[in-house]
Amino acid sequence: PDDDEDYFDNDLWLDDSGRQRQGRWQSQTQRTMKCYIPLAASNNLDAKHFDLQVSTGKVRLQTAEGRRDAVSGGGGLDSVLVWLEEHARRLENGSVSVGPIVTSGPATLGITLFPTLKATHPSPQSLPSSMSSPPLPTAHLPIQPIVKKCNTITSRAVTRNVEVIASAVYTPELQDRGLAFIYSIRIRLLTPDDNDPKYLSPEARGYSTCQLHSRHWMITDDATCRTEHVRGEGVIGLFPLLREGGYRYDSGSSAQHLEPPGPERKTVFSYQSCTGPISGSFKGSLRFVVGNLREDEE
Repeated sequence: PDDDEDYFDNDLWLDDSGRQRQGRWQSQTQRTMKCYIPLAASNNLDAKHFDLQVSTGKVRLQTAEGRRDAVSGGGGLDSVLVWLEEHARRLENGSVSVGPIVTSGPATLGITLFPTLKATHPSPQSLPSSMSSPPLPTAHLPIQPIVKKCNTITSRAVTRNVEVIASAVYTPELQDRGLAFIYSIRIRLLTPDDNDPKYLSPEARGYSTCQLHSRHWMITDDATCRTEHVRGEGVIGLFPLLREGGYRYDSGSSAQHLEPPGPERKTVFSYQSCTGPISGSFKGSLRFVVGNLREDEE
């Protein structure tokens, strides 16, 4: 319609509180006041997305629970700048990193919000003076540490040169699907360039490659003191063959029934999965075999 045209809108629309409305007469000016410019969204678009409200300049977070301010205190007319500055601050201090959003798709490069080894629990003193809490929404804040007396929010273990790093993000927008946390596990072989005292040469550790065979998760509910054990081969159908500097992307229905060798990738193997709401702990172990799982390979 023309800029000065008035019309009757019978479509469904969301008001500022996220409630559905329908069939309300609006002028073009009134229509503009309700405009939202999309800034970011989850990959399926419906779980979570961030919008700029044109009339106020605020960044709003839309989930199944409704729409709310994405910046603490509303942020005012510069909330987009505050929102982007917080992403930049976390990238600069190393608490988050740049990498593939979809782990099997290197083309999906972006900011991954899983905490890194440098991430620690935010304190009021570390925030801008104008804010009383971190400006990003709760869904982007780190979860409680696995070791409760430790300030870190990322777990790391190194065994015979295999490094495993795990961290998670809280996702309340998925609770209607029975989920509450999305976790990431990154696996690789240490290299001499890491200058890590735990590094072992191929001669010292006794192998040049190793391959993931199976996993064992232990999920403990503090309320019931019950521990659920989850065992299986590989992770989500994947059996990465690790070598220094990268891995081979092997997959299959089981360790005995692998698909033809996958592509070589010069990066860290990582995968993501999810779990339901729980007050307790999530820990486990991974089992690797020296060499590889294929009998026809040396």
